[in-house]
Amino acid sequence: MNTAVRSREAVQRARRGILMSQALAESGTGGPVELDGGERLQILDALITSIAGTYAHLPAKRAAYASDPVQALTLLRRRAADLSDTEFNRAVSAIVTGLRDAHTRYIGPSTLRDRVAVTFGLQARIAVELWSNAPPVMIKNVPHPSSRDATKLITEWRSAVADLRTVVTPDPEGDNSGPNYGSRFSESDYAPIPRGDLPYGVPSWLGDDSRGRQSRPKRRNTVERDPADLMHTLIWRAPTK
Repeated sequence: MNTAVRSREAVQRARRGILMSQALAESGTGGPVELDGGERLQILDALITSIAGTYAHLPAKRAAYASDPVQALTLLRRRAADLSDTEFNRAVSAIVTGLRDAHTRYIGPSTLRDRVAVTFGLQARIAVELWSNAPPVMIKNVPHPSSRDATKLITEWRSAVADLRTVVTPDPEGDNSGPNYGSRFSESDYAPIPRGDLPYGVPSWLGDDSRGRQSRPKRRNTVERDPADLMHTLIWRAPTK
């Protein structure tokens, strides 16, 4: 089959789409899922919607790295049907990795075995509820890390970790039997935000709230919104020593 015919067929499939369940049935549960044009557009549309609509760090990422992931995904949409599976997944992965966010990853297609969707907070849960053709995987809804109800936060996170261990198989060199959360958060449960996920040139203390937790009264964040200007102003509180 020549390139023109293959491209034309890919465009036709993109227009009519295909259900993920159908793709899995065609490929078999033991092997990788080959994405057709319709599935590629579904992936890109889902990413565009979630990043543009619910990704709170998007303005900061645009300013810090002089790149626009939403625009890049939109441009990729125009040529998605003409790429090989490997080219498509590498392109999407490069865009998402470009966010430099340790919590945001794109994993290419394989099967739905060991796949789980974890939502952090109300907006993420609503986004998943609006996903009309979501794949049949476990969905765990847990509070966002910024929740002010520490008891509810650690209780639901501890329960989620226990449930996820029954579904997600660790990597060959990994181990999912480590300590779970206790009855209350300890300092060892926290970790600074990786420096690569922060904009260039920010102070060394930004992203590390340990001093705030040790202060009296305690402060949970080094950054907070100005009550008088919630939509535009952030206040950074530097350590006093």
